[in-house]
Amino acid sequence: MTASSVKNDIEKWRFQIPPVAKKRLQRPDLMERLKNGVALPVTIMSAPAGYGKTTVMAQWAAGAQQKIGWLTLDRYDNDPAVFLEHFVGAMQMIQPGIGKAVFAMLQADKKPKMEDVLKRLLDDVALVLSDFVIVLDDYHLISSRPVHAMMTYLLTYLHPQMHVVVVSQTDPPFGELARHRSYDRLTEIRTPYFGFSVDETELLMKQQFEIMLPYGHITAVVESATSRPIAINYTALTLKDTDKPVTFVDAYEKMEGDALVFPFDSLMNKLNETEQELLRDLSILSVFDTVIAASVSGNASAGKRIRLFAEGDRFIEFVDVEKGWYRIHPLIQEQLHLRLHKTGLQHLETIHLRAGAAYQQSEMPFEAFFHYAEAGAFSEAATIVESCATDWLKNGRMLSVLNWLKRMPEEALQENPRLAITSAWVSIIGGDLARVESYLAIAEASPNAGEVAEDIDAIRHFLSSQGK
Repeated sequence: MTASSVKNDIEKWRFQIPPVAKKRLQRPDLMERLKNGVALPVTIMSAPAGYGKTTVMAQWAAGAQQKIGWLTLDRYDNDPAVFLEHFVGAMQMIQPGIGKAVFAMLQADKKPKMEDVLKRLLDDVALVLSDFVIVLDDYHLISSRPVHAMMTYLLTYLHPQMHVVVVSQTDPPFGELARHRSYDRLTEIRTPYFGFSVDETELLMKQQFEIMLPYGHITAVVESATSRPIAINYTALTLKDTDKPVTFVDAYEKMEGDALVFPFDSLMNKLNETEQELLRDLSILSVFDTVIAASVSGNASAGKRIRLFAEGDRFIEFVDVEKGWYRIHPLIQEQLHLRLHKTGLQHLETIHLRAGAAYQQSEMPFEAFFHYAEAGAFSEAATIVESCATDWLKNGRMLSVLNWLKRMPEEALQENPRLAITSAWVSIIGGDLARVESYLAIAEASPNAGEVAEDIDAIRHFLSSQGK
C-alpha cells in the first residue's frame, strides 16, 4: 500500500473526524477538560460503550485550534503493519510528507526492525513546526502486544508538538502509563465525567427534543439509564414519540437489567416488520453504504430508509455524510443481534454470504473474508486470500494473511492447494519451518496438486538449502 492510497481508498472515513449533528448537546465542562488535557503529551479517554466518548471527542476536535489527525481503529489494525500504515495515514492529515520513508522501509526486501521504523517516523514529526493532535478512536479493539509495544515506544519519545488522545472502552495496556502519570504527562478522563447529570438531561430534553418533564421524572430517567448517554438519548427519542411520557418514565423505573433495552425495544416495536428486518440484517455489518445494505438485506429501497434513520439519529449513524457511509452503534448491534439469531442459522449464513459478496465487490477484503468465513463459504474466502496474499506479504502484512489462513479448514486447503503453498511460505517467513512439510503434504494430497508441483519443488529446494 502506498502512502497516498491509505487516505484515498474506500475507507477514507476512518481518517475523518466523525460527523456529529449540530443539535447534539454541547458539554462545556468536558470540552474544557479536553482543552486543558491535550496540553499534555497523552490523554486517555476511557469509559464503557454508550458513554459518548467519540461524540465528545469529535465535538472538541471540530473546533480545536490545533491540527487534528484522526484514526478510527478496527480489529484488523491488530496487524502491526496495518496499524502502522493507518497511523501514518492519520499523521499525513497533519503534514502530507510524513511517513514516506516509513512506507519505503516497510516495502523493502529486507524488513527493518520496528524500532528503526518508529525512530524514522519520529524524525519526520520533528519537522512539524506547530502543535497537533492524533486521535486514536476505538483503541479497545486492539489486543495485539506488538501494537501496544509500538504505542508505548511512540508515547515515550513524543516530540513536544505532538499530542496523542486514546479513546477506548478499557484502559490501554501501555507499559509506561505510570511513568507518564508521575511526570505529569498524562490526562485521564474516565466514566464519571461522561455520565449525564440531571441538569444536562433536562437541557437535552428541552433543547434537542422539545420535551418538558417534571424535574423528578428527569431524575428518574437519569437513574434508570444509569447516567449513560446512549440510554438517555434513546429514552428521549421514545418520549418524543409517545403521548404519555410520564407513564413511560414510571414503567422505565421498574425495569431491571440493561438500561438500554427498554427504550430500544420501545422504539423498535413502533417500526413496521420490513424496517425491523432491515435493521436486524444490517447488524452484522461493521460499516456500509446503501449499495452494500441493499445487497445484504435484499431490500432495494434500503437506502432511503437508512438515511432517514441516520438523519433522525436513531439506530443508524453517519460515518461519512458526503459519501453516504453508515454504521450501527455497537450497543445497538448487540440488541439487534439478539433478534437476528432468532431467525435461524440458515438466514445468518445467507446474509453473511451476501455481505461477503457485497464487500468483495466494494474492494474491502478484510470484511469480505470475514463474512465469507462466517457463512462457511471457504471457496469464496479463498479467492480473497489469493488476490491479496502476495502483495500483503511484500508489504509486511504477514499477520493478516496468517490469521486468514488459520480460519481456513484443511478441506479448503486441499480443494485449493495454492492456499497450502501460501501457508507454507508464511511459515517460512515467520520462521516456523517445522510446519512447512505438513502444508506441502496437504498440497500434494489435493486433486489439483499438479497446479502447484513447481511451487512444492521450489519450497523443498529452499528448505534443503537451509539444511532442513
